[in-house]
Parts: sequence; C-alpha cells; structure tokens
Amino acid sequence: MLAWKQRHTLNLVDQTLAEESALRTRKLSDLANGLDHRLERAVRRFAQSDRQAQEIVRDVDDLRTGFIAQLYEIGGLAPALAADVAKIEYAAFVGSQIVWPDMPAEDRAALDRRFAQLVAMATVAGSET
Repeated sequence: MLAWKQRHTLNLVDQTLAEESALRTRKLSDLANGLDHRLERAVRRFAQSDRQAQEIVRDVDDLRTGFIAQLYEIGGLAPALAADVAKIEYAAFVGSQIVWPDMPAEDRAALDRRFAQLVAMATVAGSET
C-alpha cells in the first residue's frame, strides 16, 4: 500500500512540480491518466475490507485533492473554489475508473482537457458578474 502511495501519488506530485508552472496541470493529467487504473480499482476494493488500507487510501485522496486545489489556486482561483473544483475533478477521475474501466489514457486526458476548458470558461464568466 505504501508503495502504491509513493508510485501513484507522491512521485506524480514530484514530477509535476519539476515542470514549469504553466505546464503543471497538463503534466499531472498525463501522468495520472497513464497510471495502472486496474491497480487503482483493486486498491480501493481492498481498502473496503482493511482498515489500514482504508486509512492510506483516504490519505492519498486527501493528498491528491489538496495538490489539485493548489494548482487551481496558483492558477488564480480562490482557495474555497479551488478546493471545490479539485474535489469535483477528482471524483470524476475516480468515478471514470469504475464507469469506463477500459477507457484509453488518451481519452481520459481529452476529458481532463475538456474539464479544464469548462473550469476556465466558468471562471471567466464568474468574474464578469
């Protein structure tokens, strides 16, 4: 479980932060969509029956949503809005692993880009009101 946390979360954060700021969101999307999603689903299934695994999964979920929120804040969103958008995005990411388990990484990345476009459009529209 700790190896999963390291390889599927902490390493991605490090690799994303190594990018220049303007490219970080795209880098994270590419890395996350390239993960072994079968392993992600298996870890979550196991965590349903193991308390220690459940705590690690909860910690990973918190780390991931917190990091995504930070990227949104750096991009100019207010902290509360950044946290909400990060939770929605992450829920879609995890949910898509269940709903579309065989979706190719390229299609997942395309959905991420569309989500980013929607967030950008909503942010611009919201700033005009």
